[in-house]
Amino acid sequence: MREADVLIVLLPGGYETQVEIGAALALEKPVILHTPDRKSLDTPYPCVFHYHLVVKILVSEIRNVDAILAYLSLCSKDSTVY
Repeated sequence: MREADVLIVLLPGGYETQVEIGAALALEKPVILHTPDRKSLDTPYPCVFHYHLVVKILVSEIRNVDAILAYLSLCSKDSTVY
């Protein structure tokens, strides 16, 4: 995580996902949650990190990381939800 520029989480994640998000936040790394729909944010359980102020949320069925990064480069840093 220390070497990463950004953490991209493809939801739904497993139980370890919250640890990875927490570590990225502690290291002040950008966190992007990619979810196919809003329901996946709380499945299998709600995670407070999903709603942290600096976490960006991208709701899309496209699971291509290059497409996600290209889209995010067009978005404002100040936006919380894409």
